[in-house]
Amino acid sequence: MSTLLYSHKSSRAAAPIHTAPLALEPVPNWNRLSRGDEVAIHRGAERVASGRIDMTALDGSVFWIIQNDGMGRTMFCHDDGLTVFRKADGGVRRPGFYRA
Repeated sequence: MSTLLYSHKSSRAAAPIHTAPLALEPVPNWNRLSRGDEVAIHRGAERVASGRIDMTALDGSVFWIIQNDGMGRTMFCHDDGLTVFRKADGGVRRPGFYRA
């Protein structure tokens, strides 16, 4: 026999889930990536990773991201034939001094 000791019913309505697709723009020149940019990395039609830029090389040859969903930090090389898409930010650019 089971006895219910406590039951809670929230009086707040659940927050609406944002279902609109994320507007992504391709970034062929990796020098234009900045720390904190939200990106998706593709190889052909397959998405291989997504997350936030952690660090970029000054020459744009490599960058590191902190992947979404706790997948860790990963480095990507320009010569690997990847396509990078950045979440469109409405033209707002962060200062470039974040680069290492």
